[in-house]
Amino acid sequence: MSTTDFHREHVCLPEGRLSVIVEGPAHAPPVLLLSGAGVDSATMSWRHLIPDLARDHRVIAPDWPKQGLSTPGTAWPTTPPSNAASSRPWTTAAWTAPPSWACPRAGR
Repeated sequence: MSTTDFHREHVCLPEGRLSVIVEGPAHAPPVLLLSGAGVDSATMSWRHLIPDLARDHRVIAPDWPKQGLSTPGTAWPTTPPSNAASSRPWTTAAWTAPPSWACPRAGR
């Protein structure tokens, strides 16, 4: 699996359109991988680990809003959240969303 071949799904939130890497067997134990803040993304942080983990885990690795392939919405602050509580809504959405998500594309 190439790092550019990761399967991505999307969650639409007030904070923006969240791009989430989802790999591995659907019923395997889940693993949530969170990247750092700033100039980072799920691919940048986890690209070498995802293929190994995905052999026997369901890997869920979201890009933060304004990172990677995620896009910010109107409710996202100008600076990243400084604590876990402020990022809980979109992290929870990435973890609990149904297997197939739909987002309207901007401009369509």
